[in-house]
Amino acid sequence: LQCCGSSLFLKSRFGAGYRITCARRRGSPSSGSHAASGSSSQLTEVIRKHIPDAELLTDIGAEHSMRLPLQHVSRFPDLFAELDKRKEELEIEHYG
Repeated sequence: LQCCGSSLFLKSRFGAGYRITCARRRGSPSSGSHAASGSSSQLTEVIRKHIPDAELLTDIGAEHSMRLPLQHVSRFPDLFAELDKRKEELEIEHYG
């Protein structure tokens, strides 16, 4: 199977959106087996504040992953700015 086109074209034509994965700090209360509480739910709230139809993909251990629909690309800069600003509060080691 071969595809021709830029990555932006192919993603918009065949993709399901972008994925953001946040790694929580090791040893934080929400990086354990009960990750659905605490900063994990706060993290979901922050992401959904900017992208209301973001879909939770995984929330296991220290990893929190959500799918971000393509149509909300223009909202990504504000989301990233808030994540950077609240990194300590949300116990985020890094995201990408």
